[in-house]
Parts: sequence; structure tokens; C-alpha cells
Amino acid sequence: MSTKRIIVITSESNYAVGNLFVKALKNLGHEVERFDLFKVLSRYEKGGWLGQKVNTFWPVEAWTRKANRELAVFIQRFRPDHILISGDNPVQIGALAFARSILPNLKVTLFWPDTLVNLSFSITQLSPVVDTLASYSSTAIDQFKLMGFRHCIWMPFAGDVAFLMDESDKINPGLYTYDCSFVGGWRPERELALEKISTAMSDISLRIIGPLWSKNVRNKQLVKYIDDTPRYGKEFGAFIRSSRINLNIIDDTNYPAANMRFFEIPAAGGLQLSSSCPEMESVFIEGEHIFYYHHPDAIVDKIRYILSNPGIADRVRLQGHQYVRDQHTYMDRMKSIV
Repeated sequence: MSTKRIIVITSESNYAVGNLFVKALKNLGHEVERFDLFKVLSRYEKGGWLGQKVNTFWPVEAWTRKANRELAVFIQRFRPDHILISGDNPVQIGALAFARSILPNLKVTLFWPDTLVNLSFSITQLSPVVDTLASYSSTAIDQFKLMGFRHCIWMPFAGDVAFLMDESDKINPGLYTYDCSFVGGWRPERELALEKISTAMSDISLRIIGPLWSKNVRNKQLVKYIDDTPRYGKEFGAFIRSSRINLNIIDDTNYPAANMRFFEIPAAGGLQLSSSCPEMESVFIEGEHIFYYHHPDAIVDKIRYILSNPGIADRVRLQGHQYVRDQHTYMDRMKSIV
């Protein structure tokens, strides 16, 4: 594989998967530059926080155009072989058209990491100048083709052991703080599943971590299990390994695809009990790398089975972790598009 000059257009936010792409591409030996278009755009937004809010919901064309001019100049100076756009960045078709006009061999890839429900019109407008659309969900590919994207591939999320400070060697079956835990933002379907657990298993040691739980939770009996403190990197990995079972209650609009947590849990060394995920169930095998439940009413019985069979649970935990390390890292994903 030849070394390439690559620009990754992504936010610098802790939540941005594009930052994991940057690390993986550098580890593969490529020369990589990150361009945070949101950060550049913020320099042109007027009116302080109010202006930022207005621009979020009613984008100001003049501000966006100025930020894209900076992107175009950056491209002209760096002269990349490949541009990778990660997610819903405010990239204008004109900036990419300019880039292609001065760099005839340039390849442009757009990775869409979200449900189709959140797809913006501005992203669909990029189809004429994008060589490859990489979708986290295979079932979305036909819809992207209808929007005009010429070449579409399936590229699920992956695990990143380095992001977790590579402390997976601290997996220590038998030493746990919690029986069951969930990490992720509040959703009605997630609260329903956790309510069933807390009601049917009143003696279980349960912990819920993620944004908006304290604010939105409807069943106040769950409040005692909630911790709003976010975990990143090393702290995230340590928390995952502190639980016998790590729940992954996938957002209804992500169905039938896997979310990031699907890979992060085994990457950190956790034992995953996931809601139904048809796209991955022939890849991550029940009882070998993971456990699944296919209806909210079945989640309690599955938890009881896992807790009653610690030997099986520890074997699946370790096999799932090794499987991600061997075949499902972001370096593996980047090899498929660069």
C-alpha cells in the first residue's frame, strides 16, 4: 500500500469518529491532516452564542462560504491524494469542485455515521463530487444510490483499543463492581428496557451513565442508578470492565445497524448484551462473541442466564475482545477505503 496525503474533515469533538480515522490512517503510514470546518466556521459567526444557535438551525450562507474558502485554500496548499469527510460537516459542493478542478486524481470519500433520519439536504448535494459513500449501515446503501451517490460501500464502526489507553490487559474476570450497566444517552426505548430490569431484579447492582438521563427519566425509581458523569478513553474502558454485563440498547432509528457502542464494549474488554442487530448477527455470533435479546420482555431472562453462567460469560467476554482486536479495528476499516 502506497503512502498517501489525506485530509480528514471532522470535528475535534470527543464524540467525533473522524478523529479515530485520523489515528488509524497515521498508524498505516499515511501523511494526514485534520480540518475542523466547524471550528473555522465559528470564527465567522456573529452575535456570540445566539449567533451560533441561529447558524445551527438556519445556516447563514455567507459564513459557511467563508469557512469553505479556508478549506479550499488548505486543500490547494496541502494538495492531498484523498479527502475523507466524516459525518455531517458543512462542506459545500463548490469547495470540493474546486479541489477536483486543481487535483484531477483526487479521491473524495464521505462516511455517513448516522441514521438516515438525521441526513441533511446539504450532504445529499455532495453526491456529484463524491467518489465513494461509505455507510455505517448496509441497508442504507440503496437509498444513497437513489440520491445520486455513484459508488456506495458498507463500512460499520469498529473498536479502538488505543483510544482506551490499551488497558485491555486489565480484564480480570470475577472482579466486578456492577452486575449490569448501560452507557449511552437517554431514549424512551432504553428507559423501558432498564425499567424492566430494575423492576424484575430489584436486588441487581445496576449503573446507568450518559447524557440527559437525570433530566428526562420518567420512572423516578431509576434515578438512584444514574450517574451523569461522562467517561472517555481510559475511564470509559475501566468502567466497562467493572460490570459483569454491558447493555447495548441500540436506538430504534439505528435499526438494523450497529452503533459505535457495539464495538467499543468488546474493545474495552466488556461482555455485551445487545438488542437485536440483524446486520451484525452473522458476524458477531451469539454465545461466541456477544449475547443478544430480541424483545424487551426477553432481556431479564437473558441477564439471569448470563449471571448464572459466569464461566460461559467470561469466555464470551474474552473471545469478543480478541475478535475486535483481530478483525474490527479502525485500521481495518481504513484499509477498505484508502
